[in-house]
Amino acid sequence: MFKIKIKKIILIIISFLMLFNLFGAEKIYAKDQTLENLDIKVFINDDGSASVSQRREGTFKEGTENFLVVGNLGKSKIKDFKVFENGREYEFIEDWDTEKNIEEKAFKNGLIETSNGYELIWGIGEYGRHEYVIEYTVTDFIKEVTDNQMLFWRFVNDKTNTPPQNVRITIESNEKFTKEDEEIWSFGFDGNVEFDEDGMIVAKNTKPLTEDSYVTILAKFEKGMFETNDYIEKPFGKIKDQAFAGSDFGGRAQSSNFFSIATIVVIFAIILNFFLMRGRYKKSKDKKFKRKYVGEYYKDYPYKGNIIDVYYILYKMGLNSFKNILNGFLLKWIKEGKIEVSNSQDQKIQIHFLDKNSPKEESEAKLYNILLEAAGDNDILEEKEFAKWSKTKYSKISDWKKEAKEKSIEKLKSLGYIEVEEERKLFFKSKEYHLRGKGKEIEDNIYKYINYLYDYSVLREDENTNFEVLDNMIVWAGFLGLTDVVKGQFEKIHPTYTQATMYMGNSIFMTNSFATRAALAQVSANNSVTGGNSSIGGGGGSFGGGSGGGTR
Repeated sequence: MFKIKIKKIILIIISFLMLFNLFGAEKIYAKDQTLENLDIKVFINDDGSASVSQRREGTFKEGTENFLVVGNLGKSKIKDFKVFENGREYEFIEDWDTEKNIEEKAFKNGLIETSNGYELIWGIGEYGRHEYVIEYTVTDFIKEVTDNQMLFWRFVNDKTNTPPQNVRITIESNEKFTKEDEEIWSFGFDGNVEFDEDGMIVAKNTKPLTEDSYVTILAKFEKGMFETNDYIEKPFGKIKDQAFAGSDFGGRAQSSNFFSIATIVVIFAIILNFFLMRGRYKKSKDKKFKRKYVGEYYKDYPYKGNIIDVYYILYKMGLNSFKNILNGFLLKWIKEGKIEVSNSQDQKIQIHFLDKNSPKEESEAKLYNILLEAAGDNDILEEKEFAKWSKTKYSKISDWKKEAKEKSIEKLKSLGYIEVEEERKLFFKSKEYHLRGKGKEIEDNIYKYINYLYDYSVLREDENTNFEVLDNMIVWAGFLGLTDVVKGQFEKIHPTYTQATMYMGNSIFMTNSFATRAALAQVSANNSVTGGNSSIGGGGGSFGGGSGGGTR
């Protein structure tokens, strides 16, 4: 009965897709009125203004004038508007009259101020093929927010009656733009944006634009890179969140046409996923850690081998965050004399690598070498240095975590600690891993060991405990995300712990703080864009645009 219902749903959706393809809603423009190529070049001057040049190639057989709508400018103004064709500069008319005929507007251009900005206008001239070059300056093109500077501009509007078939936008300045120092996103069209080898930002489309398309670019710069008079009392994160609303970056893109193919595909995926994968999803998604067996204790180390062996068990428990894993290894390496932590002169945490020889365990060695690479030639890794490194090398950490999980699964399978169960649902095949025997016992012991760490001082352990044992417990506490808890428990019984241990002074606090910020930098790097596909939706709150334009 259930399978029959699913088949009916699939047949209905497929039929709907076929009907949509027959009666698609995308508007097709007449071939005799086209804007074939739009090449926009932007040079950002040191004072934060921009010199813009647009080369517009197309065939025009309707109306008397071309016009661009430029609005939502903030403190920006448009000046020095010029138009050229075949080397001839158009005559600028101070008081443009839209009612004049096509002959009277030929080789003339003008600018009309509106309630929200400007209309940049020039005569079509004779009907047929044209190649116009328009130039203008935008003052305060760069906007300054509380923590950064930014470019956030709509270069091509939606609702134009001459959407371009091919678009290329290049943005440059006296300083080269790089993926190490800047971040970029683009919205409103099928295409991509990237940093090229010459230090320019380049955006291009991969499909012709439609009436619903637009081209918006958001770029994040360091404070002080340009002079500007347009200050916005918001952090960049707020601007970015607004831009990401409805985008492929911060959520599902929203088409202005509800019955778009993208929407139907999403509906199809949701329905199919709901019926076929809901059970699997509930079982396999990352858990949020929750304590168990409160009042029960395990006082020995839960596992005596390589911590990576039980990485998958920590994953199942919700304890496998990069912050925990990094903190645990940093504490381990301090204990082994491979690194030390300190504060720089400006009170920033630094990791000093004292030994370039990698640890023996393969996964641990890979992580050690990743951090050593990030440290650079001086073998000192600083917080900001890691954040900057993560922008371009974030996949190394992601790949490491994926590999650690896979190695753990293989190890646990070889020991007989987990079983693999395969399920087939229609054309989907899934694997489920279940802890068995010793594997379940290790999981239970980790839960009980966490209880032991929480209640260490209450259990009134021997005050003469060997501090080396406590140091080993601190390493485990790092892997479990409990260093603050355990340090506090130790100091209740051993007040001199941080004076007589490998972790003297603020070492435990500094490793935990460094790991926390490194994890945040990793998340930020994963969420940032240093060149890639444009989002179909999003880009709200930009400057310089609006809707409309074309010919009239």
